[in-house]
Amino acid sequence: KTSSWRRISIATWKSANDPTVYWHIDLDVTKALTYLEKTNQDSPEKITITHLGIKAIALVLKEHPDLNGIIRWNKIYLRKTVDIFTQVAIGSSSPQQKADLSGAKIESCDEKSLLEIAQSLKGKSSSIREGKDKHFKSTTKTLDIIPSFFLPYMLRFIEFLNYDLNLDLSFLGLPYDPFGSAMVTSVGMLKVPSGYAPLFPLSRGPLIICLGEIVKKPWVVDDAVVARPILDIRATFDHRFMDGLTASRMIKQFKEILENPAESLG
Repeated sequence: KTSSWRRISIATWKSANDPTVYWHIDLDVTKALTYLEKTNQDSPEKITITHLGIKAIALVLKEHPDLNGIIRWNKIYLRKTVDIFTQVAIGSSSPQQKADLSGAKIESCDEKSLLEIAQSLKGKSSSIREGKDKHFKSTTKTLDIIPSFFLPYMLRFIEFLNYDLNLDLSFLGLPYDPFGSAMVTSVGMLKVPSGYAPLFPLSRGPLIICLGEIVKKPWVVDDAVVARPILDIRATFDHRFMDGLTASRMIKQFKEILENPAESLG
């Protein structure tokens, strides 16, 4: 006889059809912090673990180009460049202004140096926060006048034009392929631990990585337990792009870059 809870659960949930997969790793970033400290001694722009994470995932996607794509009409189309999207928090300057969230896409991250990534991200983030980014301003103004009940339909129509029909809508103030190959969000900058970030359906992005706060934790080194700076990293990816074998290879390369950046990046 089926239990009451089993009957309720069967009646409540539909058949599973979500391709989302999650993975979580803790990394000892002792060498990475030493590398960043040394790099920043002569750098005109401060380079952080976020920039290193952006560079690392870009190099991984360069090594695995078959994962740098988008699903259109139930077929996978590969992108020509590795572009990484990062979230940008917009603080409120007055009680009347609400905090907001936007983002910046950094093009060809695999070809950029850490300094170039840091400079590009700072420039785009500052432009968004200061209200000077034309795409963000245009999108915000448009959203302000669209009724909430109509917004879901409009967003999906834009998604259809942008991705399914592959149209460049920049003449309407909407950037072409605005979210790029993957997303990186750094909640560690807000002094909070990492968490699993959801894939944003309208982005058609197959991968999002969340970097948490670096905290000291007990770690085993040469059979001895010592305190080490540990970075909590969590990722969400689309199983239609990546299987377990591919994901394991990606994680291995991602770890190697972050754990030994001096050897990986020179």
